[in-house]
Amino acid sequence: VAAIVKFWEKDLAGHREEVEKALALNPNFALALRMRGVGNIYNGAPLEAIPDLEHALRLDPLVGHLTWQFIGSAYLIAGQYQKAVEAFRERIRLSPKTDLSRGFLIAALGHLGEVDEARRVWAELKEINPNYRISEHVGRLPFRDPADAERIRVGFAMAVPE
Repeated sequence: VAAIVKFWEKDLAGHREEVEKALALNPNFALALRMRGVGNIYNGAPLEAIPDLEHALRLDPLVGHLTWQFIGSAYLIAGQYQKAVEAFRERIRLSPKTDLSRGFLIAALGHLGEVDEARRVWAELKEINPNYRISEHVGRLPFRDPADAERIRVGFAMAVPE
């Protein structure tokens, strides 16, 4: 819990410290593994997040829908857009009413030049959440490097002007 609080306070160093304390007590604590992965995503090391996220997915598949969101986010920020698309689609399959994953899916599709598909997803998203704004979504996240957040905004704008 302390790691989650530090994350939303945008204290990524404190977040990492709290995660490591939890993992020292239980190296198979799925939430702590997931949170270490999430910290790596927003701290500029998205591909380093993947092993922890995949491990957490194996340990705790009941929250796999959330873990797929993070896997997709890692690939999106790393510029591996096709892998991001696959992960976000899996999240949507597991959690059909998610607006979060649809927003990031649109960004990945925009980077891939799949504008028609992105606009189809945009229509779905607007039915789920008519007030959705990518700028608000990305603005809440604790990116260490603003260029990572900008990559998401740019991909989104390539497909759907906000």
